[in-house]
Amino acid sequence: DIKTRFSEVNLGCRDGVATAITWFFENVSEGIIIEDDVVPYAEFFEYCQLCLARYRSDDHIWAISGNQTTKDQRIVEKYPPSPLHLRYNFNCWGWATWRDRWQHYSPTLDRDWFEKNQVTVYSFCRHGPGSEILKRAKLGSSKEVDTWDYQVNAVAASRMQYSVHPAIALTRNVGFGLDATHTFGKLDQDYFYEGNDLIRDDWIASLRDFLDSPNALPPFIREVSDLAYLKPSIFLRFKSLCKKMLNTLRNLFLKIF
Repeated sequence: DIKTRFSEVNLGCRDGVATAITWFFENVSEGIIIEDDVVPYAEFFEYCQLCLARYRSDDHIWAISGNQTTKDQRIVEKYPPSPLHLRYNFNCWGWATWRDRWQHYSPTLDRDWFEKNQVTVYSFCRHGPGSEILKRAKLGSSKEVDTWDYQVNAVAASRMQYSVHPAIALTRNVGFGLDATHTFGKLDQDYFYEGNDLIRDDWIASLRDFLDSPNALPPFIREVSDLAYLKPSIFLRFKSLCKKMLNTLRNLFLKIF
């Protein structure tokens, strides 16, 4: 039974995606969301199905994210091995959730919401990351940044809910480049911690074993959660800016010649 929804006007990134997901959950009680520039591996679907079933009644979990970066992996490897871990930050490059979680979401969080939930977000994420999460959510809510996912992080944190993340990348985002709508830069070739077919086969087997244990709880890794919100040093920011400029010039050169 395939249902489709087409918008007659371009609603933009924030309202277009948010209204589409709301429509989606008007038709199903749980499901997987993949945007047009995200390419999943086959294991991603079993991962989502297993985790949706396992954490359906666990109100500590807001979403199932399918992405893992190499930078994240270097941190995760310092901890005892686990096929899953918890973070307070959400990644939208291939994910899944439930209708009863999404019903608390709004793309336009107002001043009253921020005043009511600020202390809880600071408590859940600590002040530095929590402040950055709320700052970004305000930008998304006011549409100073045309996005919907900043608000997800704020809503989940206000409810003290985590996202489940895999120990390996199960999706790739191919929507970077000069012809992109938002992401004009170019990702490093090893940005995603993908491994290979054998590694993903071993990982999905370890996930099945992990979820077979009724009391298995993924570890919460604060260090990797904080990573998305910590500001790099001036040197690293300058280095990153130079790298982006070089990538842009290279892409422009390739496109012209």
